[in-house]
Amino acid sequence: MPKKRFPFLTAAYLLAGCMMVGSLLHTVFISQIKMQISNNHSAFMGNYLIANSITTLILAILWVVLGTWLILKRGWKTTALWGSLSVLIGGLVYLGFSAVQSVSWLGQGIFSGLLIGTKSALFFPLIQIAYLILPFQARFRTKVVTEMIALPLMTGTLALVTQLFLLALGSMSVVSIYFKIFIPILLALLVIASRRLGSRLPKLSGG
Repeated sequence: MPKKRFPFLTAAYLLAGCMMVGSLLHTVFISQIKMQISNNHSAFMGNYLIANSITTLILAILWVVLGTWLILKRGWKTTALWGSLSVLIGGLVYLGFSAVQSVSWLGQGIFSGLLIGTKSALFFPLIQIAYLILPFQARFRTKVVTEMIALPLMTGTLALVTQLFLLALGSMSVVSIYFKIFIPILLALLVIASRRLGSRLPKLSGG
């Protein structure tokens, strides 16, 4: 066991980052739907939910297979980095397309599925593996601090900030501009978190 303390804030952000980005995206998405779509709203949302579910399922299966192979061949650090880079690139592509076209249920569904699938099928299992560096007696306490204190605080803080922005600016169209700036920053922080956490952990597996 290394003498350094387990970086629970970094670990919590690796779990919270995708959820935070997804929350901002959903807020922007719902506001755009209300402004741009007046007819057949139910069909639009139905298509979005189908795209979201299919993408989440595909990404979950992909990460189970690819993530297992990566961690065995390249180790924890590389696997986490690949996952964070995938959502960063996916987010930049999504934001690039959304800047030149109206709201798209397909694009929103695919990127939301990427966030959910990566968080649940890759980042969450990786954090469970990271706990293995700790003595048995410390694992439960660290898990509580990471997932039951730090994680809710991060996501709850974002929800509070979102509401404060809405109250301060008043216009959802203006708020959306700020949110679209925050999203790449949050995604870039995922890459930083994966690298930082990986550098603080001993080699758990891989070559």
